Amino acid sequence: MTYTRTLTKLGLVAAMSAGGTLLAVPAQAEDTTYYIDNRPESNCSNDGPGTSQDEPWCDFTLANDHDFEPGDSILLARGAEWDQELYLNEAGEPGAPITISAYGDGARPKIIRNGEPAERGVVLRNPSHVRVSHLEIGDAVVGVLNYFDSLDHEGLVFDNLYIHGITGVKWPGSDEEPDVGAFCEANYGMSASAAISFTAPPTHFTADDTMARDIVLRNLDLHESEDGVSFDFCNGQAGEGTDGNNLVKGVTIQDVNAVDIFDEAFRLVNLRHATVMNSHVVRAGNEPVATGKAAVFVGRTRDVTIVNSIVRDVPDTNSPDQTAIDYEVANDQVDVKNSFLTGNAGPGIELLALAGRSWDHSEDHEISGNMFLNNSVARKDPYLGGINQHGNGGPDYEVVPSGVIRDNLHLEPTGFLRTAEGGSFDRFTVENNREFDSSDHAFYASADFGAEPARGWSYEASSNGDDWAALEWQESTRRYTDGENEVDKFWQSPAGAATVARTWTVPETSFVTIRSRALPQSTGNGDATIRITRNGHTVWGPETVPTDGFEGVVANLDDLHVGEGDQLRFEVDGAGDEGAATSWTPAITYTPTDQPPPPVPTETPEPTETPEPTETPEPTETPEPTETPEPTETPDPTDEPDEDDEGSGEDDDEDLPDTGVPAALLAAGAIAALGGGGVVSAISRRRTEG
Repeated sequence: MTYTRTLTKLGLVAAMSAGGTLLAVPAQAEDTTYYIDNRPESNCSNDGPGTSQDEPWCDFTLANDHDFEPGDSILLARGAEWDQELYLNEAGEPGAPITISAYGDGARPKIIRNGEPAERGVVLRNPSHVRVSHLEIGDAVVGVLNYFDSLDHEGLVFDNLYIHGITGVKWPGSDEEPDVGAFCEANYGMSASAAISFTAPPTHFTADDTMARDIVLRNLDLHESEDGVSFDFCNGQAGEGTDGNNLVKGVTIQDVNAVDIFDEAFRLVNLRHATVMNSHVVRAGNEPVATGKAAVFVGRTRDVTIVNSIVRDVPDTNSPDQTAIDYEVANDQVDVKNSFLTGNAGPGIELLALAGRSWDHSEDHEISGNMFLNNSVARKDPYLGGINQHGNGGPDYEVVPSGVIRDNLHLEPTGFLRTAEGGSFDRFTVENNREFDSSDHAFYASADFGAEPARGWSYEASSNGDDWAALEWQESTRRYTDGENEVDKFWQSPAGAATVARTWTVPETSFVTIRSRALPQSTGNGDATIRITRNGHTVWGPETVPTDGFEGVVANLDDLHVGEGDQLRFEVDGAGDEGAATSWTPAITYTPTDQPPPPVPTETPEPTETPEPTETPEPTETPEPTETPEPTETPDPTDEPDEDDEGSGEDDDEDLPDTGVPAALLAAGAIAALGGGGVVSAISRRRTEG
């Protein structure tokens, strides 16, 4: 993908009203709630203060001209709809955010525009400590625009938003590009329309500066838009002494469902310390462009993690790349962990090191625990493989990406690791990546999740860890629950001291490989303990999930010998601690075998008490025996084997017996613990803080 969108100055003009003269609004005390409702029965009026549900404002005219204070709330009535931009120019404070949200019953309040080039949904100028939630926004050039023309902003939360039909700005992506300055100035600093966009005019900043920090985006449904979540800055900025990865710090993107996005579902540019988790991207990049397509675009970043997520089905539009995740330029410590990359027209991951970028670098990445299945379906050379390393810089400099690729599961018809145009994996440590033999033998828990339990999965809870009850599907939340315990597409939440489990029933006798990572649903979560059990017997764990970040706990098993009908439970125990929701979406592959599995160990009964021996009297002196002739040798039919030999078999110190596991798996790592435990993959923390 050619990195050609550039920055220029932006002139931002806010559409303040839907027409008419702006009216004076009386000042209010802090922590004031303002209500807006235009429905016929609302008794709305733009002549009043708008602070009562009995007489709300009718539209956004007064709100757009009001000086809101920290702690204020702007609430839109559920069931109401506006064709008008909502504009906020004020900031909250720590502990006193400005909130834009919904009130009442019914469907989310709607801001639906007419799709004209100048029409926007919500505009936040230099926001700090602002929360936007529970809205539907559609048919605009941008859903929520965060526009910064100064540094040092923080504390933004975007939650429970449905945004769709966001189009109108699209970089041409051709060799005959327009003037970039004019393009950005005309389009609010955006290189493309986006459901939620973060952007700025060209800004002078140093390596010590930050424009925005501590941003959370969660529970988003994004559909049929040019971009989904876009940290755009008109395609990235460099600062004084920095390539720009400090412009935005501390971003969490979680529980996002992005479907039919025309360009990039996540555009991650100018970021440091960012996590994308529990997200599902389907059919992104579905319009052709000459400069390349990717579902997730990463550039000018450091310390970015994509974990426990699905990126699938980037379609074939006869464009370059067509990859799930594009490491574009100037990226260090970008990790993809325990995610499912499948059915994409191009590679699952593309590591670029293209010519003409002497400032490029690509260091210390980790690609681990993922499942790669049937990527590069377009068979478009050179965009092939599960992971493709494309280019090596030049011609007067060299860029060779580095890091570790380990513990991945893969079935890739065009190969797992591929290179193009001088690419190389020489600076990667490549270890314990396992090929499986059939998509029928591959399971990714979140991909198999739905209203009807499928592919052997079920969802259960237990109050004592022994007796399990099935959870029921709840359509309103799209989760399995009993009213207290919950299992979501990506996470599990026990209530109190209960235990909640995803349960997988083994379809046939086999050797099973598991890749998984459990992490808190949010930092500061309640403590959770996880374990993997086979028919109630622990085969991995227990281990406590750390709550001070999103590194999590790796729970891997290699070659666990199981029988048809065995139940593998992935258990989360809250240990009486509320708020122990845990992201955990295991990937499983299996290799059938005719060898019967070992029995599950049973509990050993307590030994019975042995009575104290009675005292033995001293023996009387025995006279010296007379010489006895040597007896003839007679076999004793009652001879028993020595106790130490019983049941030991004749292979104790020999090679393991034939397991039925293909040679490829044996070569990847010796089979151990055939008694049911499997081999646990040890994972150590790789990098130090930068």
